[in-house]
Order: sequence, then structure tokens, then C-alpha cells
Amino acid sequence: KLMDSVNIAVIGCGWVCEKVHLPALAQDPRVHIAGVYDSVDARAVELAERFSVPRFNDLDALLKSDADAVLITTPPTSHYKLIKGCLLAGKNVVCEKPFALAHADAIDVVKLADDLHLTIQCCMSNRHRPDLALMKDLVGRGAIGRPQSLRATWFRGQGIPRTAGGLECGVIWDLGSHLVDIGLWSTGWNDVDRVFGYQSTIGGHGGSSGLACWHGDESLDDALRGVSSDSEGLVATFGGGEVLDLSVSWAANTPFDSTRFLLMGTEGTLYLDTVFGFTPDRQQKSYNGLMYSSEKKDWEQVAAHVAEPNEYRDQWGHFLGNMHNPSVNRELDVVAVGVGITEEASKSMTSGRAHVSN
Repeated sequence: KLMDSVNIAVIGCGWVCEKVHLPALAQDPRVHIAGVYDSVDARAVELAERFSVPRFNDLDALLKSDADAVLITTPPTSHYKLIKGCLLAGKNVVCEKPFALAHADAIDVVKLADDLHLTIQCCMSNRHRPDLALMKDLVGRGAIGRPQSLRATWFRGQGIPRTAGGLECGVIWDLGSHLVDIGLWSTGWNDVDRVFGYQSTIGGHGGSSGLACWHGDESLDDALRGVSSDSEGLVATFGGGEVLDLSVSWAANTPFDSTRFLLMGTEGTLYLDTVFGFTPDRQQKSYNGLMYSSEKKDWEQVAAHVAEPNEYRDQWGHFLGNMHNPSVNRELDVVAVGVGITEEASKSMTSGRAHVSN
């Protein structure tokens, strides 16, 4: 059942809040912004003025407010504690990914939401793209037989985050978490066996004059100072012999940004050539969209490239339509498995060994 109106409070007034969430919420007549809060008050003041919304002076005031739900867009290391605090205050929660950095923490907050009969959602916005919805549907209808392997990449040529919060957990959490989620969500794989993670730095060498980000003007070399790696990846194996293999980069030496999935099954293959996010390349470059092949026949396009980033608006429509339906929390069960995979990949990057999943 769709709600008539909903009060939403916001914690975290950075780029993703300003450029993604508040514009999407402004399009929905059901939404009233109860107020914004940031640990750096100047950011909250600026955002409140720009969007003509109230501002909370402190977090406690937000938690005691009449907000029905809270949007959390703070750095990832703060998510777990903030989610718990909001749930215990009786608020439904929407949190930017990753909603936890440890599998145990992810399980904990989902259980807490269930126990309190509240809803919790993670911003895995790409689930709301029509091309990926079709890919999942085709897999579910047996178009490729049993899915056996998925190779996924997301390469940005100018995509280094502009904040410490974006940099602190690395590209595997920033970009890779989306690919892991789509892999699990579309295939149904969940019995993780082993995970191996790897990292490298491939950008910023030789005095590159390229810009580091499509929403900034810092040079690539300057942006990479203090970044241990700009490119990371993982390989995860599953109990049935399936393999998820992904690579992501903030600073790839590519002519334009791209996101690609190659999903092979026992009876066919799906290939998605597109790009995620807000890069200008999404509207300006040519991508093949979703392609399908069975019995080794030539590719057939089954969905065009999605040029407009409507998934951010649509994920809010999904949340608002299910805010009083705690069964929607089961969507987080898959996300929690993805958190566990990414957690083990991060550990593997440090240890140099494959990690056995818990």
C-alpha cells in the first residue's frame, strides 16, 4: 500500500545526498523532509538553505523527531552504529551502501529491524534498472540454463571519490559492492565457499593530466595521493562450483566509463554492456545494452542501454511503497551475503590468501 505522506530525516549532507537523494525525493509528492543533519554543521546549513528544508542541530534531536524514516548517507564506517540508533528510536531506515562492513553486523541490524517490525533498505539502486531486472528475469525463466560463471567489471576513468568517506573503504566497497549484489541477486547464489581479493594502482602514473573525477577538477595524480589502490577485484566460488569474478577501478586507462556483465550458463549467455552511476558518458557514449545468446548463436539485443539514471528515483518509490511491509527486509538477506563476500575479499587483500567463508 502506498503511503499518503512520509516524513524523512537525513543524516549526512555530502555529495550523494545533495546530487542523488534529495533531488529524487523532491520528485515524490508523498515526501516531506523533516530535516537534515551533519556532524559538520556548516554542510547541514548549506544543504538546508539550498533545498529549503529544516536542519537539526544535533543527532539526538533528529532521533526524537516525528520522522517516519531516516536516510543515512554518511561514511561507511559509521553506518552500523547509526542504523542501530535509528531503529532503536523507532525509525525505518534507508542507508547508502555498504550498510555494514562486516557480515555479522549486517545480520545484526536486519534481525533488529525484524524484531522491531521496522523496515530497512540498502541503496542497491541498480536493482531498479530495467535492463538488470530483465537479466534476472531471464535467468529465473531458465533462458541460460543453470548459471555457472559471472564476470563483471566497472571501470571509471575519472571516478575517484572527492571525500575521505568515499576513499576510506576502497574501490571494492565503493563500486564492487554493487557488482557483488547484482551477481547474487540475479543468480540466486548464496552458498559461498572461498573468496580471494586483490588490488593494484593503475592510474596516476607518468604525470597524467586527466581529471580525477567527473564532478571535480583535481588532477589524477593529486587525487591518488594517499590512496593505497585505485583498482581492486575479487573471485568468489560457491558450493555448486559457480564462480563470481569481478574487477573495479576508479582510475582505469579507458576511453570512457563502462560496466559490463558476462553471465554464462549451461544453455546460454547474457552480456550487459552499459555504465552505472552519474558519469556523463551514460548519455554521451554508445553502449550495446543487454545481449542474449543461446546454443552459441549470434548475439541478440534484448534490452537497450539505459541512459537516464531513473533507478535512484525508483528505489525510493520501492521503499515508500513498502515502508510498512517488514517482509521487504528479506531483500537485505542477499545484501548481507554480499557484505560477507566483500569483507572476506578485503581481508584477503591484506593476507594474500583466499578466505573460507563463514
